[in-house]
Amino acid sequence: MSKNKKPVAVAKTESAETPVKKKKTAVIISAAAIFLVVCILLGIFVVKPAIDKNKETTANPSTSSSSALEGIQMSDYTYVDYKGAQVAEPLAEILRQAELDSTSACQKYGVAMTLGDRDISRSEFHLYYLDQYRTQMTAVQYSIEKAGVNRTGYDTSVLPDAQKHPTKDITWAEQFVFEAADKIKLNYLGFDMAIKENVQLDESEIADLIMSYSRAINYAKQNQKETDEYIAGVYTDGLTYSMFAAREIIAAYATKYEYAKQLEYHESYSEETIAQKLEESNDKYKIIKARVYPIEGTYDAVEASKVRTEKEFLDYANQNYPGEGYNAEVITQCFYTSKDTIAKTFGDEVAEWMFSEDRVRGETQVIEGQLFYYMCHIIELPYYSTSCHIMSYEVDHNEAFDDARKQEEVKNVEKMLEDWKNGDATPESFAEIAAMSSYTPERDVRSGEYSFEINNWLFDKARKPGDTEVFSDEYGIYMFYYVQNNEDDYDWNRYLRGDLAQQDYEKYYEQISGENTYDIETKSSVITRIIKAANVRITNQINESNKQK
Repeated sequence: MSKNKKPVAVAKTESAETPVKKKKTAVIISAAAIFLVVCILLGIFVVKPAIDKNKETTANPSTSSSSALEGIQMSDYTYVDYKGAQVAEPLAEILRQAELDSTSACQKYGVAMTLGDRDISRSEFHLYYLDQYRTQMTAVQYSIEKAGVNRTGYDTSVLPDAQKHPTKDITWAEQFVFEAADKIKLNYLGFDMAIKENVQLDESEIADLIMSYSRAINYAKQNQKETDEYIAGVYTDGLTYSMFAAREIIAAYATKYEYAKQLEYHESYSEETIAQKLEESNDKYKIIKARVYPIEGTYDAVEASKVRTEKEFLDYANQNYPGEGYNAEVITQCFYTSKDTIAKTFGDEVAEWMFSEDRVRGETQVIEGQLFYYMCHIIELPYYSTSCHIMSYEVDHNEAFDDARKQEEVKNVEKMLEDWKNGDATPESFAEIAAMSSYTPERDVRSGEYSFEINNWLFDKARKPGDTEVFSDEYGIYMFYYVQNNEDDYDWNRYLRGDLAQQDYEKYYEQISGENTYDIETKSSVITRIIKAANVRITNQINESNKQK
């Protein structure tokens, strides 16, 4: 509930930043870095079971761990041999069938690219191409929501092959082609290494994978179609259910392998190295708590100069926004946000002003950027954040409940807290209540994981062990018990290590790429057909969007 639904920006977390198009290696590392941070927080470890490869079928493989690629793996799934590795049987069946289907698709629909000795069919490449288009659309949406304007350089009203990329001498369609090729290389290279190292997905990961790709079967039944027919109709000719599902399996193994390697790097740096890199970082790992309102069009400089307090800032934004339904309290927040995030979202001018040593708490200023004037308000000056340790009872709102019923549920949780206070009021008894929650009852919380109101409470300098509170937002109800502030657990240390690990993994990736280079011609007849077929879908989306305006 707290991590994926919040409307807040978080410090140095790629998923909360504007998705930025990078060269192929940088894109690869970005995804792995996100997974790395999440996994470190959750305490996930990657495994490499020691299995007798001469056995065709095994169950419950396990071994002791000696590195990030080794550990303990217990599962109820039956494991079978797949290219020398032990893979859960349902996944192996999908992978084998996908290989056969891919060969047929290459013969019937053509080869879009060659990766080492592996041919990628037009059908499979089409799926990856659409992924890159959707990623770009997400970047556009985020930019508009946070910066008030589309800063990505992609025009959503124009087809990708009819517009030039803003920084490269290619079209956006060609950009999507190159990104798709990079992603294919990333997935297959990581997958091949995972199989070579016998990396295992744990039981929950396997179950989630099967549940994810199996939804297509239910959708096909609802549409009274065979599964392969449904997949081809939704995506493109020649794409089968096995090929669709295999892509998810391959990506899961690749991500797990990347995480394992990055974790090895992450834990290898000495404190002396970290201290030296921090000194060289120039505020990169500090975060700020502030608000930014993009001023569209002209504005009254005299009126703007009268804005001093945070309340005056919010009132100004709500009153001057040209559209309806604007919620300045949520949309303008830049809480626990890094300098890089500010720069990518609003521009270098805003970032430099916010992180200048001349700033003071509570300061408000209108900054001239490349596209807009931005009203900025400083709530907390840049600082190095820590995490805190909590216990919590959390429940999602029932979407079928109206506001009155939701308020009743809030009162019920408040009553639970009151009863606890009137009882023994011990950490142990609160832990029993927290254990009834469907969310991890006791854990570390990092800056920006919850909505701004909850974060303000959790990271208030006045917070002390034993403090309790109940909160409610649009997603659910939260009852907290504050255990302690983790004074020695700094976010910047994790992020800095993550960046160093990212750089080292980039070098490693280039090293293991070896002969796995890809051959692709963006003007080939196969690629041209992919772009034209995708344009049909994109045109429909453009037309639908125009109708809604």
